[in-house]
Amino acid sequence: MLIYRAAVAAAVGSFSLVGDAPILLLAAVGSLVAGYVLARLFMVATPYVRDAAGSTVLQFISTFGCWLLSERLTLSPIITVMVYA
Repeated sequence: MLIYRAAVAAAVGSFSLVGDAPILLLAAVGSLVAGYVLARLFMVATPYVRDAAGSTVLQFISTFGCWLLSERLTLSPIITVMVYA
């Protein structure tokens, strides 16, 4: 959503490289860090789930939760989930 907002701002003409680039850079770096940290947390939780159904539910919920958390923190959900994967 962050990249989309930047693209809309550029199309409308209100995008300023000096004003908006640091925010985009910070969000991109934050997305990388968030994806890595969430993946590490997933790796800690994985050994405790032994059955296939529980593993599938954990994978689905964690990926969706990763997307929602990054959206809530105004990071890029796409970058966060890709690093998480």
